[in-house]
Amino acid sequence: MKVGKDALWSPPPDLFTYPIEGGFRGFQMVPLGKHYISVETEYIHAGFWCDVEENSPVVKVLNEINGRFEDDTPESTAHFQRLALSNAMAQALKPYPFETWETWEKLVNHINAQQSLPVLHSEEINQLGENNQSEVNRELAIGHNFSPFEEILDKTHGGNISAFLAEFQFAFICWIVAAEGEENTEAADRYRYMIETIYNVTQDKIKLVPQFFMQFIDTLVSQFDTFPDDVFADDNLVTHDVDV
Repeated sequence: MKVGKDALWSPPPDLFTYPIEGGFRGFQMVPLGKHYISVETEYIHAGFWCDVEENSPVVKVLNEINGRFEDDTPESTAHFQRLALSNAMAQALKPYPFETWETWEKLVNHINAQQSLPVLHSEEINQLGENNQSEVNRELAIGHNFSPFEEILDKTHGGNISAFLAEFQFAFICWIVAAEGEENTEAADRYRYMIETIYNVTQDKIKLVPQFFMQFIDTLVSQFDTFPDDVFADDNLVTHDVDV
């Protein structure tokens, strides 16, 4: 979700933009799970991930000096949590638009399955299309023919399908929530790398983990649904390696 004064950014359907008005203090009736919140002004674009848990309102303070969201003091946090839970500040809290929740949930369901936020790893494909393995993983791969896909699934994520897809979803969200005119190159590069490894996986690898690809397709379709049609008109990050 995104709040901002005179924001020009056009979010995908899963996200929403809300103009900051006097007295605004946040949102209420937010579904449980992981959410990304950002504020964009003329000078600042700052955001943070949070876990929304039952009867535990999230309280953050925007530090306008360093442009980051920070934890409030324990006393202030407890005070605002009491106000929120007692409905004493209901007039200052806007209801979460539930029409956006179904799409958002599909984009982060594997992230929600993890205890903590995923880490964006940094394997890269070189110009020959080969995986640049780390020294440790290179030693582990001696005597085996690990594909880039297997390197991520089996080595980076220990065969955990949900963890693989959580990183894939996290890279996507971190990429698309950048402010207009900005780009999270780390997230974009990781998303590009992961999607290339999956696009180029061989049929025999697909047969080994069919359950992965069923879940991957669900994730990919949800991601594609957030893009405007013109994204697919050119040879771009998400379609350049697709063989139609």
